[in-house]
Amino acid sequence: MGSGRARRSEVLATETEFWERIAAEPWVESELRIPTASDLADPFAYSSDRKFLEKIGPVEGLRVLDIGCGKGSLSLYLASRGAHVTGLDITKGMVTRCRKRFALVKLDAHLVVGDAELQPFRDYSFDRVVGQRTIHHLQNLDRFFEEVYRVLMPNGRAVFVEPQKRNPFVEFNRKVLHPSIRTQYEHPLVRRDLEQAKKAFPYTEVETFYLISPVAWFFRYVVRSDLLYRTTSNILQTVESRLARSKILRPYCWQVVLTLTRKDRSSTSKS
Repeated sequence: MGSGRARRSEVLATETEFWERIAAEPWVESELRIPTASDLADPFAYSSDRKFLEKIGPVEGLRVLDIGCGKGSLSLYLASRGAHVTGLDITKGMVTRCRKRFALVKLDAHLVVGDAELQPFRDYSFDRVVGQRTIHHLQNLDRFFEEVYRVLMPNGRAVFVEPQKRNPFVEFNRKVLHPSIRTQYEHPLVRRDLEQAKKAFPYTEVETFYLISPVAWFFRYVVRSDLLYRTTSNILQTVESRLARSKILRPYCWQVVLTLTRKDRSSTSKS
């Protein structure tokens, strides 16, 4: 991990400072209403975000933990569909902003300032644990996945959508075109991180997206032509739909959706 050599306190302080600045940004119009599924889908990662919501599934009546709830869009979306939502975030500013959004649209949630690696919840607290591009900011994924397993109900499900590291086009964008919007210690996932998930959750599904289509970003950021960007991106996504299924090429895809199902170890050993 990129944060492996840093002290935990330094990583937490740096991440907190970055996200407190984001929490202080002016509100935008979309924050004044309940988000739709389309609102939650990043325009650059529409397919993976829609798969993420699909894997979460129906949530009415379920207890759902949103890891890194941030400004609250995912939490609000799930609450509007009948979930009993708990949002966890490392920054007071984000939790405060999230509370204000819930109050504005007259929805309820339990919103907590806390550390995802040391979760302040009892065992078996949730039916779903979810996170949208959150866990690549965490330092110790071994500990995090064990915590997720602990707080999930048996047969409960955790679903995360995250960036992966090894796509060369995305790495160029991260390090050269847009380095200022990244936190110092964030680390897009690599194969070892996925193995950590499988260690805690033997029932793990991994689905990958966007292998060569990030090339189209050149037309968005350098040529600055939305038409060329959209055209090129659509063509490349059609081409890559088969390539991305290759086990050899999966680590080079930009986005990954992880679906982790808790099966009690005692019951699986008997089957």
